[in-house]
Order: sequence, then C-alpha cells, then structure tokens
Amino acid sequence: MDRREIEYVIVIAQEKTLSKAADRLFVSQPALSRFLLKLEDELGLPLFERRKRQLIPTYAGELYLATARSILQLQQKLENHGKLSVGITPGRGHTILPMILPDFRKQFPDYELRIFEEDVDTLERMLSDGTIEIAFFTMSEKSRFTQKRFCCEL
Repeated sequence: MDRREIEYVIVIAQEKTLSKAADRLFVSQPALSRFLLKLEDELGLPLFERRKRQLIPTYAGELYLATARSILQLQQKLENHGKLSVGITPGRGHTILPMILPDFRKQFPDYELRIFEEDVDTLERMLSDGTIEIAFFTMSEKSRFTQKRFCCEL
C-alpha cells in the first residue's frame, strides 16, 4: 500500500464516481479505472460495489479504507513533528494572522508553520484529507464539518 494508492482509493470513496475522483486527482478517468481494476485484481477482492452509477465501498473496501486512513495518519504524525499546517481564508488572514503569529513564534520558536490561504471549499477539502490540521473560516449550512470537534466560534 503506497501513499498514492491510498490517496486514490480514499478519493474514489469520497467522490463516489471515477470521473469526479479522476478530476480531483488530476488523472484521466480510464487511468483511474485501470488502477482500481488492477488493485482489486491484486487483492482478489472488490473494494467497491457499482450501484446506480456510484461506487460504494464493500466490506473489504471499508476495511481497506480504515487501514489506509490509519496509515496516512501515522505518516502525517511522523512527517509533521514540529510542523503545523493552517488554512485560512484570505480576508481573515489579513486580520487574524498578524495578531496571533508573533505570540505563536514566541511560544513555539522551533515549529515550522505552513499557512494556506484558500477559499472555504478548498479549506474543507484540505481538512478532510489531512493537508491542514487547523482552518479558520466561516462555516456554511452545507459544511461537512458540523461536529463540535471540528469547529469553534471565535
């Protein structure tokens, strides 16, 4: 299970169609289809059930996804020791960052801080796929992050 393989399967599960997943992964739909067929052949099990033009994870697929997510989390912990990735919308970035960065630098001088200024949809995706650990944005009604563990009011 390499990182690319894990990411491909996770995105397929999130998007539920190969065409949407291919668009998000910047690969062709036929190439992604060949990848999935080859992987399922190697495993000897289908990871997805094709239902009503959607790909739904099978039981084996759910196990694969759970393991894949655990592997990605462990890799990120190893890679991110002493690093913090933060996402913020451009408008908020200009007002909030000058207030908090000096104190952060004083308290954590050895931390590498990576800041991404993006729109809300991109920040939500980045939170979901683990690219960033923290994001500052105004949540919409349709937000994927409605659980309290993902948000707080400022």
